[in-house]
Amino acid sequence: MGETTRATQPAATLIRRRGLLRAGAMLAAALVAACAAPPGPRRTATPSAPATSATPAPVDPAAPVRVALLVPLGAADPQQEALAQALVNAARLAQGDLAGVTIDLSVHGTAGDPQRAREAAARAIAEGARIILGPLFGVAAQAVGPVAAEAGIKVLTFSTNPAVAGRNVFLLGQTAETEADRLISFARSRGIGSVGVFYPRTPSGQAAADAIRAAAAREGVALTTQMDYPRSFQGIQDRAKEYAAQHAADAVILPDGGQALVSAAAFLNYYGLSPTRSRFMGLGQWNAPATTREATLHGGWFVAPDPETFAAFAARYRAAYGSDPSPVAGLAYDGIAAIGALIRDARAAGDGDPFSIDNLTNPDGFAGVSGIFRLRRDGRIDRALAVLEVGADGFTVIDPAPRRFDRPAG
Repeated sequence: MGETTRATQPAATLIRRRGLLRAGAMLAAALVAACAAPPGPRRTATPSAPATSATPAPVDPAAPVRVALLVPLGAADPQQEALAQALVNAARLAQGDLAGVTIDLSVHGTAGDPQRAREAAARAIAEGARIILGPLFGVAAQAVGPVAAEAGIKVLTFSTNPAVAGRNVFLLGQTAETEADRLISFARSRGIGSVGVFYPRTPSGQAAADAIRAAAAREGVALTTQMDYPRSFQGIQDRAKEYAAQHAADAVILPDGGQALVSAAAFLNYYGLSPTRSRFMGLGQWNAPATTREATLHGGWFVAPDPETFAAFAARYRAAYGSDPSPVAGLAYDGIAAIGALIRDARAAGDGDPFSIDNLTNPDGFAGVSGIFRLRRDGRIDRALAVLEVGADGFTVIDPAPRRFDRPAG
C-alpha cells in the first residue's frame, strides 16, 4: 500500500501535479516526505449541484494571489485565541516556504462566531480574495459557504464535520470516517473479524460510531455490541459494567480520549473485558500522553498521522515561534502549501482557474504535514494515517501511513 519516498523539495513544501504526487512538507499531524506516484484514476462523477453560484474572474497565477485566512482571533476563550494564532503562524510558515509562487495572505478574525465569520468572508471577497482558508468551526463554515458560493469562491475549512462539506466547501480536518476506514481495514488484515464499539454520548461520539459501523460493513467485519455512555464518572462505570457483560467480539473500539478514555478502559477491564480477552482499539483521540498512563490500553491500536513527520514540522515551528504547535495548526500549513501547488500548476498549464473543482479534487492529491491527503467532490477528505500501538513509554508505529493513494477517491 505504501511506497518509499524521498525528499525532492525544500522542507515544508507541497507540490502536486497532475499524474504525479511530489512533495516535501513538515507535519502538524504528519509528513515531511516527497511522493512520486504513478497517475491515479480520475473520477468522472460530477457534483449533484453546481459548485458555486457565480463564475469568478480568471486568476493570474504569475501575479500575487490573494488568499483569505479566517481564524477565531478575538475570541473570549484564551484557548481559541491561542489556537487561532497557531493557525496564523503555521500559514505564515508555509507562505515563506513557497518557491516561485506569491500568495498575498490576509488574516481575518472571526472570534469563533458564525456571523462574524460570514462578515469576514464577505469583506475578504470584497478585498479580492480568490480562495478562503478556514474557518475553524463547522458552524462558522456553514455561515461562510453561501457567501463564498455567491462569488464563485471555494472554502477550505479546518472543520472535521462532514455535515458542512459540499458544494464549494471542502474539509481539511481529519474525519472519523477516514480514521475508522484505516483502523477497520488494518484490523481485518490482522485477522480481526468482529468488533464492538463503546462510545461517548456526544455528537462526535455518535459520528465516530456511525463511521465505524459504515467501515465495518465495507470491510466485511461483524459489528456486535454497540453502546454509548454519558461522559461522567458514574455514567461510564454503569455502562461499562453493562457493556462488558454483553461484549463478544475480537476487539472493542473506544472512540474517546483523555480521562474519559482512561475511565472507560479501566472500568471495562474491571468488569471482565480485559486486553487478553479482546483487543482494545481507538481513533485519533488516543494520540495523547494520557493514553499511555492506563495499563489496560497497553497493546491497543489506534490511528494517527505519522509521528516522525509531525515531529519534523513541530521542530521547525518551535524554531520559528518558540512554542509547540497544536496538531490543528498543521492544517493551515497544508492549506497554504496546497494552494501554492495549485497556483504553480495553473501557471505551468496556462490555467486561469487554479481552484476549479477538477484541480482541487485531483485523485493523486497532495502531500502535507498531516500526511498525504486529497479532497473529494463531495467536499470530504481522504487522509493517509499510520497505525500505532500503545506502550507504557509511548507509541510505536506498527503500520506506516501510506505514501500514495492506491484506490480511487470515495
